[in-house]
Amino acid sequence: MRRSQRALEQKFKSHCGSTNPATDTSVAGKVKAELKKMIKIQLVLIPICVVLMVWMYPTPTEEDERRMRLEYERNAGWKT
Repeated sequence: MRRSQRALEQKFKSHCGSTNPATDTSVAGKVKAELKKMIKIQLVLIPICVVLMVWMYPTPTEEDERRMRLEYERNAGWKT
């Protein structure tokens, strides 16, 4: 158990801020690090969200468009 814990600590040592001596404590360094994180997140999350939205809301077929247009025109008639 202790060996596996030590192995995991060694593998993930770079992820911990307290054990990483290369962390920048200046404001500019922190801002730059946060910007890098944001860019990485955006490069992953935005394409995933786009694919998810395209999958959830596909473009309607011509038949669906025609049906929706007729339904809209029928329901919009009471306003005129």
